[in-house]
Amino acid sequence: MKTFYETLNFKPLPSNVEAPGFPVSEQTFPGRDIRGIVSSIEGYLIIRIAITIAPNVPPVVAFEEAFEVLIGEAAFSNDMKQYTGFLIRRGVEEMGGSFLKKGVKITRRSRYTRGSIYSL
Repeated sequence: MKTFYETLNFKPLPSNVEAPGFPVSEQTFPGRDIRGIVSSIEGYLIIRIAITIAPNVPPVVAFEEAFEVLIGEAAFSNDMKQYTGFLIRRGVEEMGGSFLKKGVKITRRSRYTRGSIYSL
């Protein structure tokens, strides 16, 4: 039986690879920091825990407080929100999960209004 950490199949995104469709996000201060947080082993754990605990809530809300404290307001522009979603989806796919539905309304108080849900 695999341990919890072995199921993560963690492969961090190399720093020299650009995210398709997000060249500007990759080169900005908040973009690099968002990538560092979401693509870290801790970020992958946050994604896994968020999906396990609340499978009908987009996992992007689990990163909101960390972004607010570590990055600030710059993390919540529309471009950065989309970039965060891209990184989360990539992380889910790296862990063997799959996309279920996009545009799911976030009902709790959040800077994000909609997001995608996934299964692991």
